[in-house]
Amino acid sequence: MSDTTLSELLWRYDPSGIVVADQDMIIRQVNPAFCRIFRVDADTITGQPLSRALREEPRYFISAWNDNRPLRGHDKLYMDNNAYVRHLIVPLKENGLVVGILTDMTEEWRRRQMLETARKQIMEEQQALGHPDGSRLPAILKTVEELLA
Repeated sequence: MSDTTLSELLWRYDPSGIVVADQDMIIRQVNPAFCRIFRVDADTITGQPLSRALREEPRYFISAWNDNRPLRGHDKLYMDNNAYVRHLIVPLKENGLVVGILTDMTEEWRRRQMLETARKQIMEEQQALGHPDGSRLPAILKTVEELLA
């Protein structure tokens, strides 16, 4: 298997969204996962401002470019796309490009939101009941809090 074929397979099947933009934050390439996460079409979005795909200013990309250093681990909810991602953004100034690898954390974020809602409901129920003897609510609350940790 040639390196080109391997890199093409990695580009196509990587579950993380990958976007390559130029120094003006114009999209030059996106992989299929980026299109899925941000609900865009590769042919349509290529050549467009990165802000169009993100539906907001690409501040993390601009920061990485301006500081000329990788930006790692910043989590962000893109409300208009309903996508929660973790960023790894690498400026390649010698090539006039910035590469973003965006790990889709949406399902994990939704699960945590549901657990947090359940925790609040359990606490409200426990307060409303006035801590009755034999209640299983404290044990349930402890389990939910452990899942959130």
